Amino acid sequence: DFLFIIKILLFNLVIWAGVVFLIQKAYLRTLHHSIEKGIFTSEEKYAYDQKAIDILINKVKSGNNAEVIYALDLLKKTGYAGITELLTGQLHNNSSDVRKYVIDQLEAEGNINTANLRHLLEDETDAEVKQKVVAVLCRHDDAYLESMAGILQQQDFDTRKTIIISLLNHQEFKYLLNAGNEINNLINSPQHEERRLAISVISELKHVHFAKDIGNLINDEHDEVRRDAVEAACKLKIGLLLPQILERANHPSEKHLVIKALRYYGDKLFVDINTIDEQLLAAHHSSLIKISGAIKGEYCRKYLEKTVGQFDDSTSKIIHALWVQNYEPDKALQEKLHVILDKHLKTGNQKIEDYHRIHYSGEEKEIVKHSLVSEVKTDLQQSLKICSMLHRNKPINRILELIDIEKHEKIYNAIEMIELELPRKTAKDIIRMFDFMLDTEDHKKPEVVDGYANIFNKVYFNDDFSYNPWTKAVVMYCSWKNKIAGDIKDIQPVSNGKEEFIITETRDFVLNSPN
Repeated sequence: DFLFIIKILLFNLVIWAGVVFLIQKAYLRTLHHSIEKGIFTSEEKYAYDQKAIDILINKVKSGNNAEVIYALDLLKKTGYAGITELLTGQLHNNSSDVRKYVIDQLEAEGNINTANLRHLLEDETDAEVKQKVVAVLCRHDDAYLESMAGILQQQDFDTRKTIIISLLNHQEFKYLLNAGNEINNLINSPQHEERRLAISVISELKHVHFAKDIGNLINDEHDEVRRDAVEAACKLKIGLLLPQILERANHPSEKHLVIKALRYYGDKLFVDINTIDEQLLAAHHSSLIKISGAIKGEYCRKYLEKTVGQFDDSTSKIIHALWVQNYEPDKALQEKLHVILDKHLKTGNQKIEDYHRIHYSGEEKEIVKHSLVSEVKTDLQQSLKICSMLHRNKPINRILELIDIEKHEKIYNAIEMIELELPRKTAKDIIRMFDFMLDTEDHKKPEVVDGYANIFNKVYFNDDFSYNPWTKAVVMYCSWKNKIAGDIKDIQPVSNGKEEFIITETRDFVLNSPN
């Protein structure tokens, strides 16, 4: 009846209330324990009781540096009313990390007391904390900023940089004029440290441009100034300076610097290079392709698409860059990739035959063998990368990982996968390279053909980029070491233009060394 139903509902409510009480008690117990251990973290709103707040306050007062920051962060999330006083009390904490955290939090909450910060600055010894305090005071205390602008020359470099940037961030003409004059003095300073400071300041500015000045500093007489100027031009994405930056790459000592700096430019680099002279651009295509492997974006991808098949000496880098970007080729590019794939399959299997026809002896034979194994591995990897793009096959990427970590026992499973996933002819050639990698001295040796050109002639006079520069240098050295006169007399400087530095150096060594 109705009364009985009411009794059941009341009984259920009592049980429910008891369960809620037990859950809340277990929750608070777990919360207290995790806070005490320092393992409770969350961006969500949680219910904290007074005991949890007391534990956190105690950590602020007696905990180590990490515990103090941890406790202050959680107290801020609880909405604790006395958080500002607690933060202010930690301004003189022995830990610089705590002091930096406190300053950031006070500024974020809008509770900056400039008098406290000025007092802190008088005794501050940590350089990072000092710069943070100076920056905050410059943003919130106009009187302090104006006084520091008057004695700018007396400050250390980091403080001068902070003050100049603060002056430029104000709208007052007087401040802007002071900052502009100071930057101009630094740019034209006879001391390279001050010119570097000017570049450092300019690098931080987003709305004021110094393209002409950076361009002058790119050709500075001091190495460190040139390096900083190149990096600043790339970080600020100054397209007008790209030709000048690429010209710096013509100096062997600065080529790596330019490649590293251009990565800061990002995807926009492959838009701005369209304004560069085609001859200059072609001279540095190898560097641009190398950079593209570290940049992902629409314009970078379009540049790579356009270069496929144009530069034989950079084909491997182009394929790698496209593969890294999980590229899906259209029909026209698929045809180009099939041509490149056939070339790698053919050259890779040809190198297996070359491996068994090496005419050197002793240690030199092992050196060349090792180089050819590396060559076959490269052809195998390139073939798999192309197959991955053509067939959109994720298992192939897993096979590439196994090759890199050299897990031979798992590669046998990979071979079976290749037979299932790839066309029969392609799979056959790839598996042969796999077999060679797993056992280079297997019984499947090709028959030696009379009159077959030795490995030196095949590698050294090869002009289709089948062999890499390292292998060419290795065979030159080994022919010289084995005193093979027929090979040495054929070593001549090439007449088809620029060649790799390692080849030139090895040839000079061989030709100028006594037999």
